[in-house]
Amino acid sequence: EPSHHPIHLMLNGIQLSPLLCLVGAAVCTSAYTFRAHESVSLTGSFRKDIYLEQYTEAIDYNKPTDGGRVHVTVAGSNCRNVTSVLVNGQEALNLPVDNPDFKYFDWTRLHQSLDGSRIWFSFHSRNNDWLGSSPSKLNVTFVDNDATCYIGELSVKPDRKVLVTYVTTQSNGKELVVHTHNNDKKSVQLEWIEVNGIRHDASKISIGSGQTYISTWSLSP
Repeated sequence: EPSHHPIHLMLNGIQLSPLLCLVGAAVCTSAYTFRAHESVSLTGSFRKDIYLEQYTEAIDYNKPTDGGRVHVTVAGSNCRNVTSVLVNGQEALNLPVDNPDFKYFDWTRLHQSLDGSRIWFSFHSRNNDWLGSSPSKLNVTFVDNDATCYIGELSVKPDRKVLVTYVTTQSNGKELVVHTHNNDKKSVQLEWIEVNGIRHDASKISIGSGQTYISTWSLSP
């Protein structure tokens, strides 16, 4: 009997990867849409690193065998000009230039919509307490000119078996092409996929063990 992994995919044509969210297969904490006057919501995704030990670098460095990339999306917040982001209490935006400490972050990146209400925040970390092999939680705090404007929490589950591995558009941006891969030892059946707040039935999609399914979804209003 196939297991069920509902998919929740989000896309905003400005910046693609931070808006991907795979429910039951990566990290997702709440429904996320771009409808006007929505209540504030936070979602996120996690992609674990794969270290290719057969390749070498010219310099000696700590091998990135742990950690991964986290994308966070906030919609409908009161934040207008984010000046600081804290992840589990650690400053993420204002990282030191001289003598950097890579205990928590290798890099971070933040974008906001023109009105500031939508936030896309990404970072890479090799901290095992945050992104180890066991499920964990990340508390994310956004600060707007020295005042906290939003606090949310992400649940990180690195052992998810079903993943969105690639996303692109076709037909002059009118269609979204999604590659979904099943790393599980048994087949999985999808339930639904949500694009720009519109939920589509995906119950007829079944993905065999080790297989990738390519689906196409409308991006029309």
